[in-house]
Amino acid sequence: GFASSELWSLSLDQLSSPENMQWRHYSYSSVAPSPRSGHTLAPIEDSGFIVDLDFSKKPLDGLLLFGGTFVQPDEEPLLLADLWYFDIGKEFWVQLDDGFHDGEDGPPPTSNHLGISRGSSLIITGGYCTAEAVADVHWHA
Repeated sequence: GFASSELWSLSLDQLSSPENMQWRHYSYSSVAPSPRSGHTLAPIEDSGFIVDLDFSKKPLDGLLLFGGTFVQPDEEPLLLADLWYFDIGKEFWVQLDDGFHDGEDGPPPTSNHLGISRGSSLIITGGYCTAEAVADVHWHA
């Protein structure tokens, strides 16, 4: 197997009629996160998150992706701590944080953690910080 960077959605409007359910594959021409597994993908809608995109501040209404593991064949897995935003309406990715932290000003590279969005916070807890240890820190932004 391999890690993927594909993004799919399923309309939940047709759950009572499974034969009418349709998957949608997002295609985007922007720079995108590297393929990964064990990451957080959290929805944010009218959340109060504000980001400067194209020099205009606006509230985020899309998805936040944090961390995970990047794996290439015949190479050691690489734990990630980057943060990305996906604008669902415009179908593009923006990197909000490159993830190069010393563990004090942001979470360390982490995989298989739990992350949720609540209000204007993205909360990350647990997961693997190294192949041998489970993270015992809780972060929110």
